[in-house]
Amino acid sequence: MNSCLKIFIALLAPLATVSMAAAPAESMAPARNMSAQQQPKNLSVKGLVVDQDGVPVIGAAVMIKGNKSNGAVTDIDGRFVIKAPAGSVLEISCLGYTYKTVTLASAKDLRIILEEESTMLQETVVVGYGQQKKESVVGAISQISTDDIVNSGTANITSAITGKLSGVVTIANGGQPGNNDVSIFIRGVSSWNGSSPLVLVDGVERSFSDIDPNEVATISVLKDASATAVFGAKGANGVIIVTTRTGSVGKPKMQASVSYGMDFPTMFPEHISSATTAEMLNVAQKNALSFGSMIPRWQINEYENPTSRINSIRYPDNDWFALTTKSFSSSVNANLSVTGGSDKVKYFVSFGYNKEGSIFKDFTSWGGSNFSYDRLNYRTNMAAAMLAGRESNLIGVIADTQTYFRNRQLLQEIEQVAHKYHYRMIVSFMHDNIPDIQISCNAMQRYGVCGIICLAHDYPQFRKEVEKVFRDTENIIFLEKPHFNTSAWVGTSILKALTKLFGKLKQSGRKKIALVHGSTLYSSESTLVEEYRKALVANDYEFYPELLGCFPQGCTDCEACEFVIENMIKKEKPDALYVDDATFALCIQSRLQYESWRIPEALLLAGGNGDPLFSHAMPPIISLNPHYELLAEALVQAIVQKKFDTPQIIESTFDFEEEWSSGT
Repeated sequence: MNSCLKIFIALLAPLATVSMAAAPAESMAPARNMSAQQQPKNLSVKGLVVDQDGVPVIGAAVMIKGNKSNGAVTDIDGRFVIKAPAGSVLEISCLGYTYKTVTLASAKDLRIILEEESTMLQETVVVGYGQQKKESVVGAISQISTDDIVNSGTANITSAITGKLSGVVTIANGGQPGNNDVSIFIRGVSSWNGSSPLVLVDGVERSFSDIDPNEVATISVLKDASATAVFGAKGANGVIIVTTRTGSVGKPKMQASVSYGMDFPTMFPEHISSATTAEMLNVAQKNALSFGSMIPRWQINEYENPTSRINSIRYPDNDWFALTTKSFSSSVNANLSVTGGSDKVKYFVSFGYNKEGSIFKDFTSWGGSNFSYDRLNYRTNMAAAMLAGRESNLIGVIADTQTYFRNRQLLQEIEQVAHKYHYRMIVSFMHDNIPDIQISCNAMQRYGVCGIICLAHDYPQFRKEVEKVFRDTENIIFLEKPHFNTSAWVGTSILKALTKLFGKLKQSGRKKIALVHGSTLYSSESTLVEEYRKALVANDYEFYPELLGCFPQGCTDCEACEFVIENMIKKEKPDALYVDDATFALCIQSRLQYESWRIPEALLLAGGNGDPLFSHAMPPIISLNPHYELLAEALVQAIVQKKFDTPQIIESTFDFEEEWSSGT
């Protein structure tokens, strides 16, 4: 019956298929029309993005939620144009402002107000030989502070970090007092020849197991290659950076703490009598067919019930755990610290005592049989203005870690020029870390530097804070004009270089020249956009805002390059492109070549920074020469000659070959 039913259904299936195919086409038309009507209509939306004061926000990224390939960037007037389906959600973001979303209901012009970010994260982490703002760090870094360490309940600092840092594995090797350090591995075992991380305490390579936890300010663990690169091969297994506490400005503050702890064994093995042990050994000998090695029965009886006093010694039955150990061990940890200071002198003094007991009982009469550990810690950190008010041959430099190649080249040139004038250079590195800039500036002044060169000040989200730091500093000169009023700065200009480059491009038949740049919230980037516009006009080019490609904030380098490629390069198809960053220029070039797009064959790429990476690009990228040697000479001369009243401009150049062709 079942087989007949299956055959009947199989015969009906072709008939049902034929009847469906024979249905009139007109019956399907309403369904198609209905689906077409249900599709959302694309709207061409224009908008203006301003801040709370009505000032246009330049370089804000406008993207469609769920479609990262479609977006726009506000121009120098804060305006944007984007095509999006009705009902879609626009995401507007910009560095220094809060994230905002807007739902599209119609094609009306939008006016979007962004609020300034008032809760910027100020937490800093130690990275190599400086500090950075935590969210600006690209490498994998974990950090814990004093409270986390002290509250761990252990006086051994290597044990205190257990379970508190991601990617850090600790293995306890023993529990002997004073010899209970743990083995530390960062992201697992990397080599059988040793995987211990590099440990630096206040910049000095040493062990940190004997440091009192109350003396430590922070412990930072650098885990990946980008974070440990500055340490070379020694940092291959990761780096642990311990920063001890220092003094602070204010009245003396005294802190005292005493803690008492008890350590209990997790488990004592249950005692097995000597007679039972002998019987179990006999069973093992039988299994091994070693009958001649078996313990006689009379000896087992003596273990169990000795027949005389002398036999109780010959055949003992002792519970050695009960005889030699206690139920717990005690530990005491005490600390007394004093901190304080003024603008001239800051101090931190700490005294610590630690005693670790043992679960073994006290056998004083047996020499060398006791296990205990006593440790006394003493630390003092003092910073004094030893050279304040005196002339010196020191030049202080505050450098930004984010402009790696430019600052590296510039620091080398500054050092050579300073040496020529018999001066020495001290450098402090940081990024987006205003408290650290303040500390570095004050420290340099206290140690009597004759002047400060500031290469790190253009932080749009911290303009008020930066101005407050440098407002009363007289012997300082800035690289590039700061956002606040001062005449002590050395700037760079690429107007003449761009004008000459665009003239060459016009001669070779290039018609559309585009610019890719960072956020114009930075003063250097806004100056670049203006010089680009002037260079176009000088060569009778029309200025089109569509040919401006601004990297959106808050995304990776690859995402930023993809955004510019999709929203400017592929849409506008320029035949010449100036990219104001070496990394982005190479990333854009390689991405276009990877996609086998036609434009790279005709697209001429030019880039800034004078980075030697351009020489390895295929095809080569024309590189700007910022003349770092001239910048260094001007900066050092301003310090040496005490000329802080006249700004200077150093013109950058492009080094062209004599023969210029369209295939260059």
